[in-house]
Amino acid sequence: MRTGYRYIMRDQVENPIPGIMDQRVTHRGRQSEKLLSMLSVAFVTFVYLLAMALSAD
Repeated sequence: MRTGYRYIMRDQVENPIPGIMDQRVTHRGRQSEKLLSMLSVAFVTFVYLLAMALSAD
């Protein structure tokens, strides 16, 4: 199978739905992403408040 100048492998076309619908059993990835984003927001907020406190003098 060919589209334009790029070739598509047959295993990429056959039965793609189970690969898309595959769900993770554990949600550790989501929990670690949420924790990392919360830590990032807390750090940026701390640095912002620290900068404002130092510039107020």
